[in-house]
Amino acid sequence: MKQIIRLIQLYWPLFLLVFFEGILFSANFTPHTYLVGWDNMFPEFDLALNLKRTLFATWQEYRGLGYQDGMSHAANLIHYLLLWILSLAIPQQLLRYVFVFGMHLIGGIGMYFLLSNIQRDSSQKPRNDIVPVVALFSALFYQYCFATVQMFYLPFELFLIQFASLPWIFLTLSKFLTYEKKRDAMLFGLVMLLATPQAHVPTVFLVTALAVGMYLLWGLIVSKGASLKRIVLVVGIAFCMNAFWGIPFTYSTIARSSIITGSKNNQIATEDIFEKNHAFGGFVDTAEMKSFALTYIYYDYKKLTNDYIMKPWINHIDAPLVQGVLLSLFSLAAIGFFLAIQKRDTTVAPYALIFLFSFLAIGNDIPIFSSFSWLIRTYVPYVSDIFRFVFTKFFFLYAFSFAILVSYALSELTTWIIKKRQILSVIPICLATIMLLITTIPSFQGNFLYENLRVNIPQEYFQVSSFFKKQPSDGRILVLPMPWYWGWTQYRWGVIGSGFTWFGIRQPLIDRAFDPWSNFNENVYWEFSQAIYEKNAERFAQLVKKYDIRWIMIDENIMHPTNDKALYLSQIDTLLQTNSSIQKEEAYGRIRLYSVGQQTNSTVTMESNVPNIGPSYIWNDNDQAYTDFGPYITTDKELYDIYYPFRSLFTGHEQNEKEFSIKLSNEALTFTGYIPSYFENQEVAKIIPLTGSATFDFQKDPIPTFTVTVPITHGTEAYNSSNTEDLKKLISSCDASRKGKTNAQWENQNNGYRRLESISASTCLDIGIPDLSQRNGYIVVVRSRHIQGRRLFISITNEQTKKTFLESYVTDKRSATDFTNSFFVIPPMDEFGIGYRITMDNLSVDNDTTINDISSVRVYTIPYEKMVGMKIQKSEVGSQRSDSSITLTSVDHPNPAYYKIKIMENGEWKMENTALILSQSFDKGWRAYTIQNAECRMQNFFCRIQNWLSLTFPFLFGKELKDHVLVNNWENAWVIQMGNGEWKMENNGNIIILFFLPQLLEWIGFALLPLPFLFLFFQSFEK
Repeated sequence: MKQIIRLIQLYWPLFLLVFFEGILFSANFTPHTYLVGWDNMFPEFDLALNLKRTLFATWQEYRGLGYQDGMSHAANLIHYLLLWILSLAIPQQLLRYVFVFGMHLIGGIGMYFLLSNIQRDSSQKPRNDIVPVVALFSALFYQYCFATVQMFYLPFELFLIQFASLPWIFLTLSKFLTYEKKRDAMLFGLVMLLATPQAHVPTVFLVTALAVGMYLLWGLIVSKGASLKRIVLVVGIAFCMNAFWGIPFTYSTIARSSIITGSKNNQIATEDIFEKNHAFGGFVDTAEMKSFALTYIYYDYKKLTNDYIMKPWINHIDAPLVQGVLLSLFSLAAIGFFLAIQKRDTTVAPYALIFLFSFLAIGNDIPIFSSFSWLIRTYVPYVSDIFRFVFTKFFFLYAFSFAILVSYALSELTTWIIKKRQILSVIPICLATIMLLITTIPSFQGNFLYENLRVNIPQEYFQVSSFFKKQPSDGRILVLPMPWYWGWTQYRWGVIGSGFTWFGIRQPLIDRAFDPWSNFNENVYWEFSQAIYEKNAERFAQLVKKYDIRWIMIDENIMHPTNDKALYLSQIDTLLQTNSSIQKEEAYGRIRLYSVGQQTNSTVTMESNVPNIGPSYIWNDNDQAYTDFGPYITTDKELYDIYYPFRSLFTGHEQNEKEFSIKLSNEALTFTGYIPSYFENQEVAKIIPLTGSATFDFQKDPIPTFTVTVPITHGTEAYNSSNTEDLKKLISSCDASRKGKTNAQWENQNNGYRRLESISASTCLDIGIPDLSQRNGYIVVVRSRHIQGRRLFISITNEQTKKTFLESYVTDKRSATDFTNSFFVIPPMDEFGIGYRITMDNLSVDNDTTINDISSVRVYTIPYEKMVGMKIQKSEVGSQRSDSSITLTSVDHPNPAYYKIKIMENGEWKMENTALILSQSFDKGWRAYTIQNAECRMQNFFCRIQNWLSLTFPFLFGKELKDHVLVNNWENAWVIQMGNGEWKMENNGNIIILFFLPQLLEWIGFALLPLPFLFLFFQSFEK
C-alpha cells in the first residue's frame, strides 16, 4: 500500500492525464462504429498486405495504374507495426479509436516530462512543488487548446503522430545536448524512428525538422561552437532514421513534382486553400488559434442538408467570454515570450523562437509580418507547399510552443506571488486551468471528434474484400460511378473522405483519390467520363481494354453532392449490358461486381506489328489513336508511322496547357496543330477538305503545321452574348456561405462589358443555352479582363444531368486595359441531349478584392470528330495484327518492383515491331534486363550462385534493354525488335527481369537504420 501511495505522490499528474483521457474517450466513443474519414488509413483491414506495401513503397502498384510514390508511404511502416501489435488485443472497430486517443495521451505525457525538464534546467529555477503543477497545466493545454481540437476533430494519423512525438523529440534532444549521455542519444534515435509516420506527408516532417534545426542552431550559438560534435551526431541520427522514406521521396520530388502540382485537383485547390488560410491569418484569429476548418461545409446525412462540420464549436468559440479567455491565454504566452528573452533564459528561448516562427507562418495576413510567408511562398517553390495548407502543418508546433510559453509565464508569475504572499500562489494556475476548461467544454460533450465520422461501415465492403481475396492479385478494378474529378468520395451511409476500400483489396483499384499523383490516373477519369457522357459503348469497351481493366465495381453507395443524375448510373448500366465480354459476378447490398472477359491474365504481354503513333499527350479525354489502331507505341527515336496533328483538344486544365493553338478573328476560328521537326521544311501549303483524304510527299511538300479553319457564319455561331441581354442579367452567388460585398456594373454603354467585383463573396453570372444540341462539338470563347485578385472561374454544366464537366480559370494574364480570349472545348456528348449552362464565378475568399470584366461569351460549332480523327499516315501502315513469334511462358511477380519473365521463340522468326508491355504507368525508373544462361544446370554450385546473383541484381549482372517506350500513352514497353533489328534467342528461352530501379533507394535507407545505434554502442563520449 505504501508503494502505491508513493507512486501516486510521485506521478499524480500522469494519473490525472489518464483520467481526463478516459473521460474524453467515453464522451466521444460511439459503440459498434468505425472512426472513418476524412483522410483514411485502415491498414487493419489487411495488416500483412499493407505492411508489405510499406516495404516496397517506392512503386505504388495498387493505386490505379501505378505510380512512383509522391508522398511517403514507406513512412507508415512504424504506424502499421504499432497497429499490428494493438490488433493482438483490440477488436478491429476499436483500433482507430484507440490509436487516436493513444496519440493524444502520449503527447500530453510527453509534454509533462518536457516541461518538468525545462523547469529543472531553466536559469529561473522554480520551487520543486511548482514544477509538477505547471508541467501538468502545460500538458493539459497542449492536449485541449483549440488548435489541437481542430486537428483531432477530423483526425489523420500522421498529424496525430506529429502531435505525440514533438514533446518526446525535444525532450530527448535537449537531454542529450545538455548531458551528452549515450542513453539519451539512443532514445532520441528511437523517438525519431517512432515519429517517422508523420512523414507520410513529408511537408509535416519538414516543419518538425525546421523546428529541430532552429533548436540546434540556438544550441550551437549559445555554446559558441562547443556543441558542434553533438549536433552533427544528432543530424546524422535523424538522417539515418528517416533515410528509408526521405531518399526515395527526394528523388520523386525531383522527378515528378511538376506532374503533382499540375494535377487538376491541385490546380483548382492550391490557390483556394491558400486564400482560405489567409482569411484566418489575421492577428486575432491567429492569437485565438482559429483556422478555416471552421468554415467547412458538407452534406449531413442525418439532417439531409449541408451544414458546418464544426457547428458545435462555432457558437461556443465565438462567444464573448470564450474569445476573451482565448486572448488572455495568448497574452500569457506573449508574456512568457518576452520574459524568456528579457531574462536570457537559454533553456526556454529556443521555444520562444519556434513560437515566433509558427506564429508568423500562420499569421500570414498580419501587417508587416505577412511578408515572411510571402517571401517563402514566392522564392522557395517546394517549401511554399507548407504555406498552402498552413494550419495543418503548423498548428501542433504552434500549440506545442504556445503551451511551453504559457506555462513559463505561469511559473514566473507563481514564483513572484510566492515571494509576495504565498497563500495566493495557487491563483494563477487555478485560474489558467479554469480558462482552458472553458474553451474546451464541447470536447467533453462528444465533440472532440466529428460525430459523422463515427459510422458503421456497411458489411458489403468486407464481403467485396473477401471476394477479391479469392481472385488473381493483378486484376485491375475500375470503380464506378465517377461523380467528380476531386479525390474525395461521399457515401450515402454517412461519410465523406479519401476512400478506404484499397486497404483490404490486393488488386489495383482505379479511384479518384489517386488522380493527383499521376496524370495517367487522371486521364482515366477524363476518358471514361467522356465515353459515359456520349453513351458510347464501343469507346467504353476500348477503354476497358486500353487500361487493362479486369473488374468493374459499381458502388451505388457513392453519391453526388448536388444531383444523382450526375452519377450517370443508368447510362453505365446500359454500357455494361451491351458489352458481351462484361459479366455480372456478384452483388453485395448496393455494390455489384462485374468481370471482364477476353483480357490477358498477366500484367505483362507481347504485341507485334505495333505502329509508332504520335504525338504523346499529357491530358486528354479522347484517345482517337487507340480507337483507330488499338495498341500503339510512341517514340521520337524513329519516324512516326501515324501522326495526329490534333491529338488532344482537351481544355479542362489551364489555358497555357492546351496542346493546340487557336486564333479568333471576325471571319473565322483557326486551329493549329504542329508537325514534328523532321517534317518541317516550310514553304508549301495544301488545302485538304475535311470530308476526304489527300496523299502527298513530305520531301516534296514539307509543311510545319496543320490548320483547320472554321468560318464564322450563322450556322457555326451557336450563341453570342452580344445578341442577348445575358451579360446584364441579375447576378447570384455560387457560395451562399460568403456574406461579403458584391457589385456588378454594366460599363461603357456603347461597347459595353460587365464588371464583377467581390470582397469575401462570390459574384456569379449564369448563362443558360437550353436549346444547344449535345450531339455536336463546340468551343466556348470567353472574352474577359483580369484586373485584380482571382481570375474568373468558368464552369460548364450539362443541363439535363446537372453534371459540371468542365471547370477552369480564364487565361493567366492580368491587364487594366486589354481583353483576352479564353477557349473551352465541349466534346460531343449525348446524341439526343440538349442544353448547357455556362457559369462565371468572381470569387474572393478573404478580404482582398477580386475584379474581372466580361466583354462577351460566344459558342461556336466545331468539327470536333473530324479534327481529332485527322492523321498523317504512312501508306504502308496497316491496322492488322499478326501473331508474335515470341511467347511468354511464365511471369513471376513477387513484389511491386520486380518481374521475372521467361519468353520462348514460337515458330519462324519474323521481322516485326515486337513490344514487351508492362501494364504499369510509364516511368523512366522501370528498367528491363536480359539474363544470359539463367537456366543453367542447377547441380553446378557456381552456376547456382551466378544464377541467383543475376536474377537478384539484374542491374549489375544483366544486359539492359535500352529501347524503353511509351505504349497507349500510359504503359511501359521495351521494343525487342524494331524494323530490321535482331534479337538473340537462347535455345532454352530468355529471361527478362523488369525492375523499378528507385526501389533501391528505400532499401538503402533501411540499411542505414541500425548504423547510429551500432555507432553509439561502440563509442564512449559521456561527460
